[in-house]
Amino acid sequence: MDWMNLVWTYSLLCVVPVVLGVDGDTCRDIDTQACVLMAQRNPALCQDQVLRQTACPKFCNICPLECYHCDVSVRDYVNCNMTTICDLNQQCMLQKMHSSQDGHDEYVMGCASLQLCDGGGLTLTFGRRELQERNVEVTCCNTDRCNLPTESSTVPTTTKHIPSCVRDIVLIVEDYNEKNDHTHTGGYSTPYLVAFLKELVSSLTIGLSESLVELSLADSDVHSIWSLADHTTNDSLLTAINGIPFRHQKDNLDISGIVNYVSRDAFSIRSGDRPSVPNTVVIFVDHRARPSTSRTGQVNGVDYGAQHNVHLASGNVIIINIGPPDHSDVTKISVLATDASHVLTVADYAALSGIKETLVNLICN
Repeated sequence: MDWMNLVWTYSLLCVVPVVLGVDGDTCRDIDTQACVLMAQRNPALCQDQVLRQTACPKFCNICPLECYHCDVSVRDYVNCNMTTICDLNQQCMLQKMHSSQDGHDEYVMGCASLQLCDGGGLTLTFGRRELQERNVEVTCCNTDRCNLPTESSTVPTTTKHIPSCVRDIVLIVEDYNEKNDHTHTGGYSTPYLVAFLKELVSSLTIGLSESLVELSLADSDVHSIWSLADHTTNDSLLTAINGIPFRHQKDNLDISGIVNYVSRDAFSIRSGDRPSVPNTVVIFVDHRARPSTSRTGQVNGVDYGAQHNVHLASGNVIIINIGPPDHSDVTKISVLATDASHVLTVADYAALSGIKETLVNLICN
């Protein structure tokens, strides 16, 4: 191990003093980006028993999967909005039934053994109709929360690609800690948000000569999940959206961090920004979050200088407030929007689908 690896190893292990283990509640990387950099320098990183157990268990794929879980079939997959931690020898499973009589789909999601995923001992949970009236498809996958449908049939038939929309689009999604807060309609937000992002992406044509989409999660910091150049087809992007690594650990939002990210990092050559293509920023904000403030109680990141820096990076900034617009200081982030028409407000995550066409028009026009 060279001296750079020693530095990375020491810095990682000094972040927390205890071994995290590989159970579902604590199995996470100390710093995934550091794990990526370490693996670039040392391809045998995950063969190191100490590092793979303590610093990079998620990166090294030794953690149990978190999968969407519902015991009964549902017609609208966003209603399967709870997750469960699987056993180490299980994968996420999606069962889909398509009725040959009326054309509707039903879904069951959960964990499944490797044997079941290979077709052994499979049991179906779609009621008692004759099987010849139903087409059943079972798929398994091995990344967190990957067992949501990705096929275009889950997108409303009214979805249309915008042929002239070529944009570099940066989505910034607040990763709000909702584990003990189900005050909005529909329980956990993740299935509704994932479904909406998939509808949005399906409305665009993704490609190197078309639109590209970057995504970051924000709480007390901004975490880049993928860059503009990482997913260059609609199918690749839809699959990536299914596996967004939400953590839901914090309930505060660093607006200054978002400003710095947009103005310095989001549209860099390294991230795949195309200088000749217009830039668009879409920021999803949960009204329950607590923005970081100065010593005088002012919300950081919402002054004129911040607005100016963001607009230098993108002339098209859209803010989506989720929840009542007058109940949280976090909605002061709306001053970063291009203008008042670029601020959209929905009552809860279940209502996001109602603004899809408006959002697509703001992105593309």
